[in-house]
Parts: sequence; C-alpha cells; structure tokens
Amino acid sequence: MTSSQWVDAVASFAVPGLFPSYQSAAVLLRLARSELQVDLIEHGEAAVGDFYALLDRVDRAPTRFEVNKIMAQKFIIELEGLDGSGKTTLCSKLSEAIPHSLSIKTPSVALKEIRPLWDKMGGILARAFYHVSNYILQHEIMECEDSVIIIDRWYASTCAYTVGYPNTDATTLEALTPIMELPDEVFKWPNDLCLRPHLLLIMQIDPQVRRERVEARASTGGGASRFNPWDDRLSRIPELGVRILESFSRITGPRAVQSVDANRSIENVAESAMSVIRPALQRHFKPQAHFASDPLGWWKFESQQLDLCDDSGNRKHHALWNLQVSSQVSQSTTSLTGPPVLKTVGLHRIDDSCLYYWTSRISASNDAWASVLWFSGEYPLEKQFRAEGYLERVTTEECDLRGLEAPPSLVAHITACASYIDHDEARGPERPDSYDDLVEKSRQTPVPATVCLIRFVPIRIEVLKGGPSTGSGFPQRFEFVIKSGDGYDIRKILPFSRSIPTPDLSLRQVTIVLVGTHGSGKSTIGERLAKLLGYRNDVELGCALRNSDKLVAGGHMYGDGSTRPNPSSEPFAWDKHIHAEECNRDVKCSVSRVVETWHFGNSAWFRMRLQKAIDNGDLPGITEEDRHRLGSWYLDAISQHLQRTAILIVQLAVDSPSTILRRRGHNESMKRRLPMEDEEKECTELQHYLQEDLSTLAGNFDIPLLRIDNSNDGDEEIERVLRQILCFTRKNSYRRVNSTSS
Repeated sequence: MTSSQWVDAVASFAVPGLFPSYQSAAVLLRLARSELQVDLIEHGEAAVGDFYALLDRVDRAPTRFEVNKIMAQKFIIELEGLDGSGKTTLCSKLSEAIPHSLSIKTPSVALKEIRPLWDKMGGILARAFYHVSNYILQHEIMECEDSVIIIDRWYASTCAYTVGYPNTDATTLEALTPIMELPDEVFKWPNDLCLRPHLLLIMQIDPQVRRERVEARASTGGGASRFNPWDDRLSRIPELGVRILESFSRITGPRAVQSVDANRSIENVAESAMSVIRPALQRHFKPQAHFASDPLGWWKFESQQLDLCDDSGNRKHHALWNLQVSSQVSQSTTSLTGPPVLKTVGLHRIDDSCLYYWTSRISASNDAWASVLWFSGEYPLEKQFRAEGYLERVTTEECDLRGLEAPPSLVAHITACASYIDHDEARGPERPDSYDDLVEKSRQTPVPATVCLIRFVPIRIEVLKGGPSTGSGFPQRFEFVIKSGDGYDIRKILPFSRSIPTPDLSLRQVTIVLVGTHGSGKSTIGERLAKLLGYRNDVELGCALRNSDKLVAGGHMYGDGSTRPNPSSEPFAWDKHIHAEECNRDVKCSVSRVVETWHFGNSAWFRMRLQKAIDNGDLPGITEEDRHRLGSWYLDAISQHLQRTAILIVQLAVDSPSTILRRRGHNESMKRRLPMEDEEKECTELQHYLQEDLSTLAGNFDIPLLRIDNSNDGDEEIERVLRQILCFTRKNSYRRVNSTSS
C-alpha cells in the first residue's frame, strides 16, 4: 500500500486525521519516508534515519507492570491550552517550584529537527507525526529518573486540535459537527498510550490576550516551527479556538482535570496552578499524610482513580465496585457455630463516615459485627483496604429522602429469587432451569421491597500498600482507629505481624434528643426522624401527662398547666413528677429512639419556673447553692443514661418569638396544648429559657450537639433539617460502640 492510499484510508476515520493507535500512524509515516524533503533541514538524511530508528524503539509497547510502576512512582502533569496561552512559561515556573521535576513538551526535543519536514507535508501526514510524538514522549518518560513530569502539550492537544479542525471537505466550521454532539469515544485516551496524566490543567484565555501574546512571541522569533499554520488559523478564526477548548473539556483518560485562568500575570497563574498541584502531589506520594484523619476519603479517592465512583462517592453506572463482607448472621440456635459468612457485594456509596451496599432483604444483617475487604490498584503498588465495624439497615424512608435507589438489575434478580422460594418454602438454593425467565419477568414487575440498603460503620481501618517485591520502603501498613470527636488516629505498623487484637465490643442503642422552645418543630421533626431511622418516637412527657381538660392560660409557667399552685403545696411537684416518669421511661427503653425535650429540655422548663417563683416571692431566701442543688437531679439522670446508650442532641432553634407567634396563629392545636394570657410576652419568655445555649453542658458530658435554625416553614425546609440530622447521626454512629474490655 502506498502512502497516498493509506492517506485515503485514514480520511475515512470517524474523525479524519484522528488516529486510533500508534501503529495506525507509524505505518503511514514509514510509507511516506521517500516523500520527505530532506534538504529542508540541516542534517537531512541523518536526522531522518535517527527518527525512524526512534520509531523502531517505540514499537515495543511497555508492559503492564512497567506502566503500573511508572504511574505509581511518578506524577505526570499535562498543560493544555491554545497557542499563546502561556503553557511553556508556566511549565518553566512549575519546574522551578517543584523539586525533582522535569519539564518536557511534545513534540519532544528529539523531534525538533525533523518536525518542520512533517509540518511542510501537512494534512494527514502532519497529523500522523503529531500522533506518534505522543508515544515517543511516553518512551522518554519511561526512561527518565525525575519524579514529577510537567508536559507542555500531550495527547489532549492532538485530539482537541484534530477534532477542532479535522481533515475534511468541510469549507466552514459551521459545516462541522458541534463538539458537544460528537460521541464520547472520540475523546477517549488511546488504549495503547498506556501512561496518562495524573492531572490535566487546561489554560483558559481571552482571544484578544492570546493574540497579543502570539504577536509578541513572533516578534522575538519564538513559537512553533516555520511551517506550523496554527497561529494564523486561530487569529483568523476565533471560533476555532472555542471548538478546541470545548474538545479539551471532553477529554477522558487523565485522572483529574482542572481549568486555570491564564489571563493574569504569570506569577498569579503559577500560584493558582500550584494551589491545585500541591494537594494532588501529597495525595499521590503521601496519601497517608493527606488522609491522616480521613481513611474513607482515601478509599473514595482510590475508587475515583479507577473511575468507580463520582466526586460525591456514588457508584458510577455499570462500575464493578466489589466489596468482600464477612459477618456473623443470627441463627435460630442459641449460639453461633462455624465460620462467619463471607460474601461479595457491590459497593453503592462512600460518604465521610460509612460505606453502603444493596443486598437481599431476607439476608440483610442489622446491628451485626462485620469485617470488609477491598482491593485497589495493580501490581506492583496494589492497595488493600480492610475494616472492622458493624452493619445496620437503612430504612426505605431514608432511601427515599436521600434519593438512593437500588440498581434495577439487582432488584430483578433478588425479586426472581424471592418469587422462586415463595412458591415452595422447602426449595433449596439450587438454581432452576427457569431462572432466567423469572429474572426477565421480574424486570417487567420489580419488587423494590425485596432489596435493602446496608450501612457499614467502620470502627477501625487498615490500609496495606504494595508488597515485598514492590521495592524499597514497601510494603507499608497503616492503621486508623476512630477517635472521640472528628476523624481518626493513624499509626504506621509492621506489614506482617500477629493480628491486632480486637477489644471486646458491644453495640449500644441511640437516644436522639430534640430540644427547643415551644413551636420549634420538635414534634413534627421527631415523628419524621423516627420513621427515617427506624427508631421509636417518644413524645414530650410534659405535654403528654397534662390533663388537657384542665389547662388554663399561662398555667404552664407554674407546673401542670391547670392553675397557679397553692403556696402550701410541695414546690415543683410537677417537675419532680415529670423527672421521675422520664427516668422510668429511660430504664424501660431497650431500643434506639428519638425523644422530645428529655432531661435537657425538662431542666430548662424547671429553671424557667424556678425563676418565675423567685420573681413572685414564692421562694424567699433561696441561694445560688439552692438553685444548683434543685437542678442536679437532671445531671444525674443524663450521666446514668450515658452508661447505657449513646446520646446525641439536636437543638431546633427559631430566629425570634414572632416565629412562634406565627406558627401558633396557623395551628390551633398548639394553642390548645399551651394556652397563654399574653402571647407575645410568654413566647418571648419561652424562647429565652428553652433556647439557651447547650454547648457547655453537652461538652461537659462529651455529647455531640447539632444546632439547626428551623425558623422557616414548608416541606422543603423540613427535608433540609432532616438531611442535616441524618448526616449528624451518621457522623456520630461510632458512638454506638462500647468497649467492654478491661
């Protein structure tokens, strides 16, 4: 086949001139050797011979092992942008700022003399040369010793410039297919260009600024080779620059992509670029330092590098994100026998405190201890993430609120299995011949109730990097143990040693306390929150135990709401009664729950009534010591309950008494539950006493506190508040774990 015949064949590509592989371009360059005008360059035939000898060396593709090692040991930065956007200058600045770095470009220095020959040939042959230059650069990166490689143009330029201005018969840009309408396949990094950037920086620049820079560069003799037409094209056709920049934005293959504003001074541009590069370098070379208190962030980052999840930690469509889970499943026998169950599940999501996966509802564990294992990367720098923690079911209501849906294919299979077993409970796990038909039928009528979302709450996480053959400094092993408050503690441990003993652990129930003034939304939020979490909902005792038939306006200021107490009666009898009943409910409760007001709120009610009694002269001679003693029973009750359960406080705040008045005006039941004499005055008093700052009290008990403004009305606001509380609850899930070891 002649070079002209090969050129005709290349013109039939999906994008004419965009070569799919190294060999498809190298073959054309070899066929065209006799057509080169060697007299145009100084060393003529010798330079041409060196070029083809280099092609022969590049013919050998690197092995997967070599690629993995380079991608693990080096960090590759690719700078892209239109001609004149400042890439070369920025490369130089970055190389000065980053130790052990090398600044290179495509075509590389090795091709500087031969480049004008291919530019002179133009068309498809020039495209083939620039395509092959990407692989020559890869060859040079494989052989260099520097840790950070900064590249002025690479494959992203080859793709974007070819797609932006392809070799076609189209006479105008308007006749070309818009960039955003081209298929994704066009913008994929070639499979045989094995190395790829860890970070692609795209320099965005105003056309006028770019034009001025190009003119200044030309006046000093700088720029591309004398036969390169791009400076002229971009100046004549500004829309061409838009197409090329749009193409850059669609390139897939680099592990991360960021845009940089290139209109500013080079110092500002360099600092902006470094603000992106610094954390990226730390994540790559010292992830244990970058994620020192966030091992799940490390886990998510590694998953993103493999294109398994998005920036929010959600599994990408059809991504094979598998997790091994080993757990003990409760049996009908009095004790567990045999090894724990091991199964493979598909990870659905990672957030800042938990992992999630879907499984069959009939086999879903709840409040069960489990260990999980996930592998990342490839030899020689593979990683293992191991974790111990507990499993809990996520309610359907929480899934609906957060928009979490099981993959339809999984629902179909689980539905098919359930329908098969339901027809005959004696049937075992043997797969019937009709199984595929059952699955297809289930696709038409899936039953989402057959699946269940499981949340894994890690208590301890290990990360193992590399192996004995990886090289000096490996393998590495890090242990993360969750600590009180935010984050984890990390330590570096021996890669091979006896298993780290797990302390004797038990799971406690959770008490979520909703506190706030009258009208802050405790009842509404409490009922919804309990359903979302699958917890019991305990209403405010002070409200539930009042005799609604005897309530009088303003009576709540003195006790049960019926009337002002007789001076001869026992002081604070109502508050003591509520306290005794609250303690009794605490003792009897053996499940997780959402509770309104509780001891924190009851204490605030008591202090308000105490102050009212003092102001009315009902308690002459009371001292500060008396005040403290009178309220101490609430602190004792909180302390005792902390021994049995994990406590979280959610304080629902309102911005002003007018919010309480507004809600009372729209809700007759609020008025019936708490009749008032002077609404404005009493609402002001209630907000003052019942919305006090609880941070000091919560801190003394080491109880997490979330304060939320709940001043606005409507379903959207309720859902906003619920999402915040769910996030707060998940963040503190580890507090359920209680160490019982001595």
